[in-house]
Amino acid sequence: MSPIRVLNEFPISDVESVVHSGSWVYDPVKHELLWSEGMYKLFGLANGTPVSPEIYLDHVDPRDRSKAESVVEMINDCSEAFKVDLKLLVQSGEKAVRIKAWPAENGEKKMLGVDVDITEKSRMEEELSTRSHFIEQITEAAPGVIAIYNVETRTYVYFNKEIFTAIGRHVAQITAMTPAEQRSLICADDLPGFERYLEGFSNARDNEVREMEFRIRDRARRWWWLNIRSKVFRRGADGRVVEIISSVQDYQKKKENEEKV
Repeated sequence: MSPIRVLNEFPISDVESVVHSGSWVYDPVKHELLWSEGMYKLFGLANGTPVSPEIYLDHVDPRDRSKAESVVEMINDCSEAFKVDLKLLVQSGEKAVRIKAWPAENGEKKMLGVDVDITEKSRMEEELSTRSHFIEQITEAAPGVIAIYNVETRTYVYFNKEIFTAIGRHVAQITAMTPAEQRSLICADDLPGFERYLEGFSNARDNEVREMEFRIRDRARRWWWLNIRSKVFRRGADGRVVEIISSVQDYQKKKENEEKV
């Protein structure tokens, strides 16, 4: 049975259609590259179209040209396993593909490989990177701490500074906590109001800022006053609020001064 028939008839073809991937075999002696059906779908080419390792050079985004040249060289060499991410320009537009390849283990001088469409994953990572950079630019000039609360998981997922160091708790500790653990730090008298405060953002307008004060317990089991100002940060495709962004400030000294007056 030929390698291309193995690729097309092996049950992995069902997996390829689900995870948007393709597999291939390269014979450097014959300079023959055999693709599964999934590979043709990735590149938007008709099944059976003759291909060679240089196909990556024909479709690569110019920004990834040098990486594609390395891929072609490593495929032709057939000596070492590799994993490379490439941006390709295909019929459907720009596509991010992860190429993973390795030499055959049966003594034959051949290269086996899998290409996986990671376009959505790459897009999400770029979006997250852009969003994080945007947040950092804002928070560098912010007087207090910037925090992001995820409405769906009911937890704080981001803090730009160590506001809680003064009370003996670090950001990494708090973001690793479960929703119940995070809420256990809040004064029982303030918790109902804090819950209503967060839940109220389900019907908040994008430009609406809401504020409240509450107490959080330090490691010495003393209560520490904080002030929080929040607004909608991100909505889902259905318009529901997914995240809110907050400015959190230490209000302990302010409260102590108020009590002295």
